This record gives sequence, C-alpha cells and structure tokens, in this order.
Amino acid sequence: GPYLAILYGKLMATLNGLTRQPLFGGALQILLPSPAQDVSTFRQVPDNQEVFVNPSNNQSITIDILEAVPPSSLPEAVNVHFQEIVNCNSASDSAVDSIEVQHIPNGPPAVLLRGKQKVAKFNRLQSDLVSIAVMLYRFSDHSADVLVCFNDPIICQDQSGVSPSGPD
Repeated sequence: GPYLAILYGKLMATLNGLTRQPLFGGALQILLPSPAQDVSTFRQVPDNQEVFVNPSNNQSITIDILEAVPPSSLPEAVNVHFQEIVNCNSASDSAVDSIEVQHIPNGPPAVLLRGKQKVAKFNRLQSDLVSIAVMLYRFSDHSADVLVCFNDPIICQDQSGVSPSGPD
C-alpha cells in the first residue's frame, strides 16, 4: 500500500508531521497530516469508503474502493468517476483542468485528474469553489477502482454569503 502515500505525498508535500493511517482494516495505508480527523468517529461512513478532514482548513481526503467503471482507458475512467463525484455533490459547475497518466514502479495503473467544482455546503445559498484532485488506481484482477479524492476549498463563503475578501 505505498501508492496512496506517494499520491498524498505529492498533494500535501508542503505539510509536515505526517502520521501513518491504516485503511480498510489495514488492507491499505496512507500518510496523513496530524490534524486529519477520521470522519467515521463522528458520522456514518460506508464500508467501502474512508474519509478524513482537516478541521482547520476544511480540506478532506476520501478513499473509495469501487467496482471498475466500463472505460478501459484510464483517462476516460477517471473522468467518469469525476462526473459521478460532481453529481453526488450536486455541484452547480465543474471543470477538468488536467488528466495525467501516472507511472508508478511496481504499482497498479494510475491516473491523476485535477479539477474544480462549485458546491453549496450546509444548505447555504452561496457555493464554495473547491479544487479537487482525483487519483484513480485500477486493480484489473479484482475489477476494482480505488479512488483517492483530495478536496481543497479555494473560496469559502461564510454563513452570511459574504466571502472573506468582502462582498461579491
């Protein structure tokens, strides 16, 4: 399971104080910054999913084990997963910035999608702009896709609908 750590290391290279976190009963592991909280300690999380959040900046990372989606092309497959995430989040807008096939020595086929989506959280009228990175690892022998999604809010509206930089 070092592949998840490699991805997370790339995404969070600026953070220090990483701690090793077992996933799915120890089947996989990931390095997370110390302030990351396991969401399953305070709300229900599906068995095929692990979710961690940094309460200080609302960054989150979600790891899902899913049935492989039909496209055999990894760039097409990660795009299918991204669109599903957009739908699940009821995003009002989304964009794919880049899709890059990753070459991991002795690792599974992988691809990294970087994009953005606008999501209204907690029944607020205003949407937050969220940068999202989706790493897809394909385990063909198990017909499984492992998705690692890193969400980083770029612009967060406060409860009054006014952004920290002032009125819209």
